[in-house]
Amino acid sequence: MIDWKSISLFLHAVLCVSVPTEAYSNCTGDATQPFSVTADNKLRLFVDGSEIEDLPKANSAPHADTVNINTCSLVVALQGKNAGSSGGFLGSADSFLTDGTWRCSDVTYDGWEGVEYDDSRWPMAYVVGKHGIKPHQEVAGISQDAYWIWVNNTDTNSGNSEKDVYCRKHLEPYSNGTYLSPERILVIVVAVISLLLRNPEVSV
Repeated sequence: MIDWKSISLFLHAVLCVSVPTEAYSNCTGDATQPFSVTADNKLRLFVDGSEIEDLPKANSAPHADTVNINTCSLVVALQGKNAGSSGGFLGSADSFLTDGTWRCSDVTYDGWEGVEYDDSRWPMAYVVGKHGIKPHQEVAGISQDAYWIWVNNTDTNSGNSEKDVYCRKHLEPYSNGTYLSPERILVIVVAVISLLLRNPEVSV
């Protein structure tokens, strides 16, 4: 007979999350990964809707702050303000980095930083250039594979200077230092289904 509780606990341990729309306070795994991030020029960082405060280098680009975020976190959100002509966010962790897969807007919405906010209508991030591109400086602690991202100036409501910009990233499942791609998740699901099909005494 299938032990459904054990299977449920196994899947929760592997995928790290049970209900994707739950708030960060319900993310109870112990594993973390470092996330190093900077902004040109001012930065606020949110993880699953909760602001990570006390970032000593938040307003001192090109220096990065590094924080440990739980590997079962679902959304990382960045708020920045550019004080010059070239704004941008740059960051990297073990399982993700800033690139064109983020979504960015220069319009703020209630709850924009939260897990349950629907950002499907936000434009994809404008990729300013790879880490090291001028006039931005290289930032110690951030992967060379990361990209500076922002909003596209041609799509914004006003000039780039002193503009507030908001970017979000939905994180892929990541467990115990191992990135779980959609393909790996599919393998796990297929294995569990196969186990169920081979057992003639399935009990729900």
